[in-house]
Amino acid sequence: MTTELTRGPLSDARKRLVVVDDHNLFRTGLVSLLTSVPTFVVEAEGSTGAEAVVLCRLLHPDVLILDIEVPGSDPHEMLIDIHKDSPDTKVIILSMHDDGARIRELIADGVSGFLHKSVDYPALRTAIDSVLMNSNQLIIHLPQRSLFAEERAEAKPSGLMSTRELEVLAILAEGMSNAELARRLFISVSTVKRHLTNIYRKLGAVSRVDALRRAEAAGMLPGRPVDDRSPTSGSPPRPRPVRSRPYDRWHETS
Repeated sequence: MTTELTRGPLSDARKRLVVVDDHNLFRTGLVSLLTSVPTFVVEAEGSTGAEAVVLCRLLHPDVLILDIEVPGSDPHEMLIDIHKDSPDTKVIILSMHDDGARIRELIADGVSGFLHKSVDYPALRTAIDSVLMNSNQLIIHLPQRSLFAEERAEAKPSGLMSTRELEVLAILAEGMSNAELARRLFISVSTVKRHLTNIYRKLGAVSRVDALRRAEAAGMLPGRPVDDRSPTSGSPPRPRPVRSRPYDRWHETS
């Protein structure tokens, strides 16, 4: 555990920050830059998702600067815990990734900002000041192509899904229940349900069996060929020979 508390005497004008990033050199440099600002004080730093949750619970900082890829926690569950324990804390994500689907999920989970790690320091400072001045402010700073890259890409069935959603589909095809899938991926059942909801929406499916059949027709499952006409193209898939599949043997589970 690399948590470090740096809390000192505060004035009402100083804004309290916590920085959590598992790259020690980057985190140390960022803390050094932030502490050079008279109106900022970095109260603590950490390197895991569990530390981010604990530090917010103990310190209730004004802003948490977080690398969403830190080890040890599912991002969705981590953000739920942070908002529950410290509802007034603004969360600004710093990440090397710029996947549009992931960014939109994080925004839905209540983050106040998402900045690519290529951002310069003045932009980061502006983002911190902006979310502190306006509780409804959403700050996004990343390459312009990123947020809606999927919509501008050529039609590709597998491009509709995030890497995690494709992983969920592949495991579902083995015939696993929600609880079994959660154990396999080390996530909660509620997170599994959230992924399933997103998958159903993207495939236009009404159940897991329907989703898997549509995904198979679109070639999204490992080792399955892509049909000439997939459900994502707006036309029904060509009839396929009936054969036994693991997921044909179970019904919807909660």
